[in-house]
Amino acid sequence: MRATGAARWAALAVCAFVALLALGWLFVFRVHEVSGSSMEPALREGEHVLVRFGRPEFDRFDLGVFLPAGADELRVKRVVGLPGESVALRMGDLWIDGALLPPDAPRPALVEVFDSARDDLDDWFHYEPGLWDRTDRGWELDARTVGAGARAGMLMFELSAQRHAEAAGGAEVSDLSVEARLRLGDPPALVRVLLVEQGDTFDLELEPDGEGLEARLARLSGNSRREELGRVRVEADPTAWHRLRFANLDNHLSVELDADEVLSVSYAENRFHPSDHHHQGRTFGYNLMLGGEGGRVVFADLRVSRDVYYTAQGGSASREALQLGPSELFVLGDHSAASRDGRHWGPLSAGEVVGRPWAVVWPPGRIRRLRGAGSGAD
Repeated sequence: MRATGAARWAALAVCAFVALLALGWLFVFRVHEVSGSSMEPALREGEHVLVRFGRPEFDRFDLGVFLPAGADELRVKRVVGLPGESVALRMGDLWIDGALLPPDAPRPALVEVFDSARDDLDDWFHYEPGLWDRTDRGWELDARTVGAGARAGMLMFELSAQRHAEAAGGAEVSDLSVEARLRLGDPPALVRVLLVEQGDTFDLELEPDGEGLEARLARLSGNSRREELGRVRVEADPTAWHRLRFANLDNHLSVELDADEVLSVSYAENRFHPSDHHHQGRTFGYNLMLGGEGGRVVFADLRVSRDVYYTAQGGSASREALQLGPSELFVLGDHSAASRDGRHWGPLSAGEVVGRPWAVVWPPGRIRRLRGAGSGAD
């Protein structure tokens, strides 16, 4: 009898546990299938995310799950505007309370455009074949005959020539980051990297200087004179491999050498390109040039990424600043050109918050935890 009673209690315990799991599944968690491409590359169509129900406290750029008024299915979007803030989208950038985000603010992960480990450089860049040679070490440039200031020794990249919906008719996207490993040859070249945004060209020069390198950053706009923005001498072996990163994000220029930031400059605004007659903030021609002059240099592991660009759609925050109430949020999709989001719905109330996407649980090859800014892979 005792054994029978114990078995009954065990069966009841198992049933209670299963019931609790079922209740938790119904009221705490749900698996939601991502439809469409509005959150690429953070979330891709067909992925299944585990949603945890609740009313979380969001930080900027956290992923959230929402059910906007009138919608018939859940929407996963990124929170960009927090309660009480003023939000505006201007020429693709996010403005909070009348200003761009500071350089140290968390941001969504950059969108990778080119990776030399995966992509064919010939499909993406224009260059002088006689000066560049593909070897086991990387792309070798012999620019001994290239004069000062010439662009003959440059790899030239034009975003508007690539297949991006945001780039037709002159590139709207212009916030770029370029990374590469480089090694100076004999004689060493003056390394140059140019990032172009609207009517401005930001020119970075790396020149060997005894036992180190001198980094110089300047701004060129139309026919105006060269404006020096900063220079610094870095103690480094000029003959060794170095990793360089040069980025222009939200009107802030940063130069990193071997993971150390050596130059950091912010500027107020861009000058419009002469061909941008309607002042739409477009960039015409090459967005990026990378190479050198007066010597030899090798480049390897080249990567180009761009910032998230918010296209002008809908009526909220796209035409004028939107003031959020004390409990309202403003959300956007990462793939802005393909997303219906806060630009169309307006702000979301607390009652339209469903929860937070916790992880991608399907398909098996894409399983990952989702976190805050930059969520997509963990």
